[in-house]
Amino acid sequence: IGQIILMPNKYIPKGFLVCNGRELTIGNHSALASVLGYNYNDTTGKFRIPTKTSDVQGYSYCICYDGTFPNKDDNESS
Repeated sequence: IGQIILMPNKYIPKGFLVCNGRELTIGNHSALASVLGYNYNDTTGKFRIPTKTSDVQGYSYCICYDGTFPNKDDNESS
């Protein structure tokens, strides 16, 4: 959740949204809202996904909204 990838416009993977600044409700996408933090949240119970455009024609940046919630300990080595 929260991973951003560059994909061809014809194939946006399941569980991803195009990074076009779309407004989403926190109730329906609470995990993504939590990962993004307050930079994209507001007080109306809604938030916006980042806007990120590609310089490569026919490709879009996409953000994962469905999947495994990142664990804060994932970056620590054992």
